[in-house]
Amino acid sequence: MTQLSKMERVTKRILNEKIKRDLEKGGISSITVSPPGEGKTNQLIHDAQTIFKYQPEEIIFWRDNPKSAAQYNKKGVNWEIFIENGCKVNFRNLSYGGQLNIPYVFFKDFNQIIDKDTGKGFAKPGQLNVVYFKNEYTWIDFVEHLRHTIGWQSVFIDELEDLIPLNPPKREGETRNIRYEKNLFFAENFKEFRKGWINFFSNTQDLADIESRVRRKLNYIIYLRGARVEERSRIWQEFVNNLRLGWGAIEYEHGQFGTIKFDYYPNKTPYFEVNIS
Repeated sequence: MTQLSKMERVTKRILNEKIKRDLEKGGISSITVSPPGEGKTNQLIHDAQTIFKYQPEEIIFWRDNPKSAAQYNKKGVNWEIFIENGCKVNFRNLSYGGQLNIPYVFFKDFNQIIDKDTGKGFAKPGQLNVVYFKNEYTWIDFVEHLRHTIGWQSVFIDELEDLIPLNPPKREGETRNIRYEKNLFFAENFKEFRKGWINFFSNTQDLADIESRVRRKLNYIIYLRGARVEERSRIWQEFVNNLRLGWGAIEYEHGQFGTIKFDYYPNKTPYFEVNIS
């Protein structure tokens, strides 16, 4: 039997903890950091595929950036799109031009997606349940709904800095800074999401771009090649700079750390963009 190195043993322990579901401990939170093109969305997809394998009854919700290429549209990944009633939607073909007919389902309220009392609804295990709202702030309200919903759920946020940016300015025409208020609400309830059996997976190009009160509460940080390492981290910047594509350095609460390897998921064709208004 091959003997594992100390780094391999630590990595195995971290990854086992990451996938384990403990009712008393509650949900976990993880963020992947890298510059563009280094695979941070692929790493998120890899985490989702791991949940499909080891926690097949768990429901996964995916937040994608509207008006940008659909990052979840990968080979080997099942997904379904849910769009808030009253939205106008079109799917632009980025591979060949023109528009596409992509199937989707309209929903009228959160309980239609997943009922908080039964844990049932449009959303299903074994797929990415991709949810689009007309107003991006609504995602924060949706996560609060999940906190009061029976059963385990995982929330995947692609580009977290778009949802809870650091020090968001008040938008033109607003009498108060709604984005800041939503940030504050999200930060204050972040630990409560864990107690509500929600696992939180996200990514960002730079940790400095996201709400600092959330950043400090994250359990796991995964650095991919070229990511800027936090000053309090035990992982060396030089080590991260020299990582190969498809590898990452994972750290648990600024203590234990190891290395991980994740799979590459090619884009499906046609490649498309979702526009919601």
